[in-house]
Amino acid sequence: MDLITFNSQTHVQRWIEQEIKKLRYGVYKATCLAKNGEHVQRYFIVLRDEYGNILQWTRLGNFVGSHRNLLNPLAKDNAKHYTYVVQMLNHFMCEQDSPHRVESIADITKPMLAAFFTLYAQTISPVTKTYRSQESITDCIYACTIFLSNLQKIWPQMKLTQENLWREKIQMERQSRKTKAAKRVVQLVPDFEIQTLARKQKQIFRDVPQFVLDRMFELAAQYLPQLVMPMALGAFAGLRPGECCQVQQEQAGGVEIAAASDSVTSIRIDLSMDKCLRSDGIPTGNIKKYRIQPVYPGFVAQFLYALRFQEQYLSENGFDSSFSPLVIDSSGRAMTVRTYRYTFQQLVIKYLRPALLNDPDPKCQQYGQMLMKDRLSPHSLRHYFSVALVLAGENATQLQYYRGDSRPESAYVYLANKSELTKQYQWVSEKLLSEMIEKGEQYAESIDSGH
Repeated sequence: MDLITFNSQTHVQRWIEQEIKKLRYGVYKATCLAKNGEHVQRYFIVLRDEYGNILQWTRLGNFVGSHRNLLNPLAKDNAKHYTYVVQMLNHFMCEQDSPHRVESIADITKPMLAAFFTLYAQTISPVTKTYRSQESITDCIYACTIFLSNLQKIWPQMKLTQENLWREKIQMERQSRKTKAAKRVVQLVPDFEIQTLARKQKQIFRDVPQFVLDRMFELAAQYLPQLVMPMALGAFAGLRPGECCQVQQEQAGGVEIAAASDSVTSIRIDLSMDKCLRSDGIPTGNIKKYRIQPVYPGFVAQFLYALRFQEQYLSENGFDSSFSPLVIDSSGRAMTVRTYRYTFQQLVIKYLRPALLNDPDPKCQQYGQMLMKDRLSPHSLRHYFSVALVLAGENATQLQYYRGDSRPESAYVYLANKSELTKQYQWVSEKLLSEMIEKGEQYAESIDSGH
């Protein structure tokens, strides 16, 4: 009897050990609607079994991201950061063949962490089927370093220390385009340098010359007027596609216009939180960085034309007054970023490309040929905006501010290529949208008549 009991207990113990080995960390996404109308997305790090079922919820997600208050349950999360952290946790805690497997996160050392980053860089991505890009590697290093740094602050027994994880980086930053004075800036960066094995990737097709932008707005106003406003938000305010679909109308506080002596002096866009803008609860888009975004002064006139165009379009087509979205689809509901991208492609493929190919101007025909093999996305409008600011002489700080970036790296890339950009682009004409509106059929006529 004792022997049978002993063997039974041994069998159960072995079974439990085998099942534990099958567990892996994963990411769970929850979406809810707050009382103030904010769409809140929250990610959790969980333990899943081999079938994907959640067996345990963890508090590890509280340490993802550089939040001052680590336990803030409504902090804006970045899904990619959670994915990187989960990959690291599985490598150290769950993968049986990992050479760096540990029983506790506290046992992770700096050489082990560096080896994980190297492995990440030297492993083919299951999604792209290529080596990870340098940008992806850098993001992974930042996400995992921030996670371990946050954890170490409340768990000093960890073998990793703040000195292991971070190093100081000193750079000189120009303060103004009007002066050569520069300020010495000290930043903390992860103390890991891992290079990609990926070949230099084909540059994303996103260049939009002035004559192409003019034609895009003209065709949008004529055939797909619901695109005029989101396109203007991208080209003249620098918003990301998902952010364009998160703006409310002026009467709802989404757009604030300041005027003096009957002249508009500034326009600000409220991107302070992710809002629910549809009665069916479908998310329309996400804001990458919460902020009140001023429209760049050089684009105020163009943006105002688009705004008045949109007001006329909204009054003629109707909208849900409970949410007052600024950007609507053809049915009058708040446009989702997915619909925006799809409709933008329709504009490019169905209208823009044929118009350019049939234009007698050789440069139009050449760009039309490029659109036969390259795909143009709404993000190209934000690229146009960034180029315009560089050519206007703005420094990295101003470029970062008007682009709504959290970090200045993207601004540095644009500034580093300024000489090349100068050859390709010209400053936008203030008559751009006024000329577009004159060709925009009934909407243009109503605006020109002052309605």
